[in-house]
Amino acid sequence: MNGQNVYDRQELYEQVWSEPVAKIAPSYGISDVALAKICRKLHIPLPGRGYWAKRAHGHSVRRAPLPQLSNVPVITRRRIMENRMASTEEEKGPELIRIEQLEKLPPDFVPTRGADNQLIIKAGKILRTARTDDRHILRAPWKEACLDIRVSKESLPRALRIMGNLIGFLEMERLTVTLDPAKSESTVVTAFGEQIQFGLIEKVRRFELPAAPPRSTQQGRTLTFADKPIDYLPTGELSVQVWSYCREPHRKVWRDGKRGQVESLLPQCVAGFMRIGLALRRHTEEIRREELEHQRRLDEFNELKQQIEAEEARVKQLEAAVNNWKRARLIREYVRAVETSATKCGEKTDSSSETGRWIQWATQQADRVDPIATTTPSILDKKPELARLHKLLNPWYA
Repeated sequence: MNGQNVYDRQELYEQVWSEPVAKIAPSYGISDVALAKICRKLHIPLPGRGYWAKRAHGHSVRRAPLPQLSNVPVITRRRIMENRMASTEEEKGPELIRIEQLEKLPPDFVPTRGADNQLIIKAGKILRTARTDDRHILRAPWKEACLDIRVSKESLPRALRIMGNLIGFLEMERLTVTLDPAKSESTVVTAFGEQIQFGLIEKVRRFELPAAPPRSTQQGRTLTFADKPIDYLPTGELSVQVWSYCREPHRKVWRDGKRGQVESLLPQCVAGFMRIGLALRRHTEEIRREELEHQRRLDEFNELKQQIEAEEARVKQLEAAVNNWKRARLIREYVRAVETSATKCGEKTDSSSETGRWIQWATQQADRVDPIATTTPSILDKKPELARLHKLLNPWYA
C-alpha cells in the first residue's frame, strides 16, 4: 500500500491474488465487501471459490490475468484509516504508553478513591428515591443533574460501586468527570481536551405476557386484542457505554459477559476513553488544519480576485481614455473641416464671427474630452453640483 490517496490498480491486483480479500481489507480501513466492490470498479479479477483451499493443499492454481484498460478509473482511498495508522506512530509517547499500561492492569486492581466522589453521593440520594419507567429502570427527575446510571432498584448498589470505581480510575488518570444538563446524556469525561459522553446501563429483556381472554359484544361477535400485552425484565447485566461519536473503530461498550463482569474491565474502559479522546483530538486537529487551509485558499482567492478587479479597472480606464482621445481627434477633424468649408465660402472664422466663436467652443470641447490635452473649465463640469442641488430642493427623491 503506497502513500497516495488513490488505489493503485496493479498493486491491488498483486495483493488480492497473494492473500484473501478479508485479510487485505483492514489495511485499507474498509470491509472485505467494500474492497471487492472497488476491485470490480477497477476491473480487477478476484480468485474464485475454492482457490485458496486448493492452493493451501498444494494444487496448481491459475491466476486470472489483469485486463488492460485504456482509461483506468480513479478511486480515492479512505483517509480515516490512513490518518489513524500514520498518527499511531506519532502517538508512541507517554499518552499511548500509559494507555497500554492500563490495558495490562490486573482485573482486581481497585483505585484508592472514587466512592466518596460528590457526584456518586448525589446520584445515590437521587436514584434511591427515584421512580421507575415502564422498563423498570430508575429515572432521575428531569430537573435534577445526575450521573447517567440507568439501572433497576435491585442493581443500583452495584451500579454505584462500579461508577464510583470508574470515576476513581478516571481521577487517577487526571480525567475530569462533569455533568452537562443541557445534553440528554449528561455525564461527560474530558480526555485530552475532548468531551466524551458515557453512562452505565442495565440490559432489559422484553417478553410477552399471557394473552387476555377474548370478550364478546352485545351483538354476539367475538373480539380479540390485536396486540399482545408485553412487559420488561431487568437482567442485572450492566455495561459501560460511550455515546459520543468517534469515526475510528475504537471499542465503546464494556459489559458483563462469560469471561467476567464490568468490574474487571474498568482499566480497559478507562484506556478506551483515552483512546477515544486521542482520536477525537486528532479529528479536531484535522478539522482545524482543514479550516486553516480553507482560509488560506480563501485569502489567496480574495487577493487574486482583488488584483484582477484592480487590473480590469485600469484596463477600463485605459479603454475609456483611448475612446475619449479618439472622440477628441474626430471633433478636431470635424472642426477643421467646418473651418475649411467656411473659408472656401468666404465666411469669417475669427472670434468676431459666429462661425469663429463656434470653432473656438468646439475646440474647447475637444480639449475637454481629450485625456492628454489641458482642459479648460466647462459648464458641464458643474453637473454633479446640479444633482446635489436637486436633492436639497427635493428631499423626497433622495
